[in-house]
This record gives sequence, C-alpha cells and structure tokens, in this order.
Amino acid sequence: MSRTSARLYFAYGSNLWLQQMASRCPSSFYVGRAVLSDHYWQINERGFANVIPRSGSNVHGLVYRVNADDEASLDRCEGTRSGAYSKTYKSVILHLAMEGSRLPTWKIVEGGVDQTLREAERWLGPNDPREHQAYIQHNVLVYLSETYTRWGDPKQEYVDRMNHGIQDAIALRVPPDFYQYAVRPSIPAPRIRSRVTRLRHDNESSRNHESSRREHSSSEAPSRGRSRREIRREIRRESRDSRRDASPSPESWPAKARNYMLPRSSSYGAPRSRSYWW
Repeated sequence: MSRTSARLYFAYGSNLWLQQMASRCPSSFYVGRAVLSDHYWQINERGFANVIPRSGSNVHGLVYRVNADDEASLDRCEGTRSGAYSKTYKSVILHLAMEGSRLPTWKIVEGGVDQTLREAERWLGPNDPREHQAYIQHNVLVYLSETYTRWGDPKQEYVDRMNHGIQDAIALRVPPDFYQYAVRPSIPAPRIRSRVTRLRHDNESSRNHESSRREHSSSEAPSRGRSRREIRREIRRESRDSRRDASPSPESWPAKARNYMLPRSSSYGAPRSRSYWW
C-alpha cells in the first residue's frame, strides 16, 4: 500500500477508544460502525480482545480509514511481528455515519463525541438519515489471533481502556446490548467499582464521625448518619449485585443474547470463573 492510499480498519477492542486511536493513528478518519458476522468476541489468555470464528454470532465495532503510516503503527501496537495478532481481511456490514460526523478521529476527540454528534444533527434536516443504509464492505483490515484463542482475564489497565472505548462506541450508535451480553462478563463497568468505592468512603466518614463524637461530647446530641454496620451491609449488597450484573442469569437474557454467547463445548475453550455461559 502506498503512503497516500487508504484502507478501512475494523476495531473491536481498545481502539474503540477514539482518543487512543487518534494517538496511535494521527491520520485516521472515523467512517462508521460495522458488524463482523460469524465471529465471536472474547478476552484471550494474553488478556486482550480477540475475535474467533463461530457461525451465527456477530461482533460489533467501529471502522476507521487509515493510511500506510497508520497501518504500520497498528502493526506495531498489535504485535504482528511477535505473532500476538495476525492481519486478516474480512467483509463487514458497514453503517456509514451521518454527514458531519465522518471526521478525522483527532477532531472528534478535540470536540467531544457528544458535541460532534449534536453539531452534525443540527445541520441535518428532519428527513435526513441519522445513519446511512448498511451495505457489505469487503477487504476490511481486522487484527485477530488464531494462536491465542483460550479464555483469559484482562489486566486492569486494559479494562479501563476498554471502558473508554465502549463509552465512545455506544455514543456512536453501536448497540449497547452487544456489550452487555458479550463484553461485560469480561469487562466490568466502571460505575460498579465507583459505587462500591463511594460506599467505602462513606464507611470511613462514619468511622471518623463516631470517633469525633466520642472525643467531643456536648449537651446536644449530634445528628446521626448511617451506621458503619449499615454501610458495610450496603457494600456487601452492592458487591453481590455487581457480580450478578457482570454474569446475569440466562433466564434474564433476551433470546438475541444467544448470538453473542459461546457454548462450553466449543474447541476454543470456555471462559474461566463465569457463572453462566451458553
């Protein structure tokens, strides 16, 4: 590929995060969202996202246009020379983004995803499509591993980057259900951790309040906040709810979630420490 030519690239992992993509590939251009059919999303034993073949399953992601320099940068970041990932070329179902939102990635980051979309919609008429009709796009670059296909656990820094990417992807109209049923069992949502952290902070505040009350007695009874026992009970309940939300009971899943789940009998192996899996 010449330095001036361009290629379409399908991102399904941490490169969903526009800020990371703009940093790695300064000349990249956001094109739209896409669906990779007959593949399944996983975290492999290296702790990173991967897609593996499975008939009837779909992987959702974002499509960028990259030049040769950007592609060389992706090769380095994805570890193609070391064999961490291989370069493949797939057909995807591409949904072109609406006019005004197909922009250089850095420009969307600079203006903010939500603000960019609001400005794009402001210039559209009431009958203008917010998204173009989908079509099959061939020869799209996809990085995947055919060597590392066993299930693993992600590192915390990768979880953080994935959560940024998921937030951007959902803002760009990737269906949230995909992340809820295919990705969340491996990538916990940040709001769960922040909620428990806030409760623990309340527990510390309550402990300090009780200590201060003992040291400073007065004729007027101080206002009583939540007791430490109540806060600890809520922390345990929130932690239990977090584990349940991260691995919900199959009875609570809609039928379409089956398209995202990998059967235990698959030769690619089953995820470890997962309570429920198809």
